[in-house]
Amino acid sequence: MISFTFIDFILLTPFANVLLRLQGAKLGRNVQINSKTIADVSLLEIGDNTVIGGRATVICHAVERSKLKLRKVKIGKNVTVGLNAVILPGCEIGDNALIGVSAVLLKNTKVGQGSVYFGVLAEQVKLHHHKEGTNNA
Repeated sequence: MISFTFIDFILLTPFANVLLRLQGAKLGRNVQINSKTIADVSLLEIGDNTVIGGRATVICHAVERSKLKLRKVKIGKNVTVGLNAVILPGCEIGDNALIGVSAVLLKNTKVGQGSVYFGVLAEQVKLHHHKEGTNNA
């Protein structure tokens, strides 16, 4: 009940993280969560300096063949999870990763350190780096 009535007033304040910690979440320093759609808080671990964007969804449970399955979600340090992104049970996101706006990580997805994921049924994006001193005309 508290999450649905009170959380809107404390999002992005230190009180939100205190409330999540009291519910069992393991949160590092300087974590910013701008979403009230965090389910199964006691199975959530987030590293230092990570930002969870507005209306992102993090779920640590699934119902499969009429059975409830709980899986931890671990998000590393310096991670950005974009607006409306969805992270499903069992996902592990490495340090310095970026999960794009509205990306959907299927259950048990392993995101490597520094990886960038975008899209519905998110996939890793390969970035092209421009080398200095080359002419790309």
